[in-house]
Amino acid sequence: MSMHETKRAPGRPRGKATTRPAILSAARECFLALGYERTTLRAIARKAGVDVSTVAHHFGAKHELFVAALAVKVGPAGLLRQALRDTTQPPHRAIAVVLTRAWSDEELRRPVERVLAAALTDERVRDACRSYIVREVLQPLTDSLRGADASARAAAIVSVAAGAFLTRFALGVRGGSDERFQSALETQIGTALYSPPTLR
Repeated sequence: MSMHETKRAPGRPRGKATTRPAILSAARECFLALGYERTTLRAIARKAGVDVSTVAHHFGAKHELFVAALAVKVGPAGLLRQALRDTTQPPHRAIAVVLTRAWSDEELRRPVERVLAAALTDERVRDACRSYIVREVLQPLTDSLRGADASARAAAIVSVAAGAFLTRFALGVRGGSDERFQSALETQIGTALYSPPTLR
């Protein structure tokens, strides 16, 4: 380093208004080209021309950067973490409450709908979303469960949640009041959480 150069402090933005958009653009390219699993924050930082600590300074963890890169305000991984941190009510109820409240908010729901629509027609988006769900939603949920068939029960919970999002919130198939729907959703999630399937 020459005497005229100054060393940039780790974790601080470059001081340019373009830093954040550059990181988002690099992240989108990496996630779509490599998928969620194979994309690293280091690779994104390299493409954006910043260091890894700058990426973390702006966006935090990889799952947070993923939803930001896809222009989603809140993603499934964030909702799951929020529910699992809630110690004031049973997990099945916390998950149902968090999902119902989030997806009832059109401002939060619409970006997710756009990503899902893109995933149906763009294989790169579909692959990135699949690996994100597996790593950041399915695996943490599996790890939090106890007993037999934890992975199968976690997959059932994710399927129930995805089905609820698609039918009631995205397509508007109501079928009862919000209170009754949330109660039914709690029951479905609770069955998967606490009642491992038995082989016949």
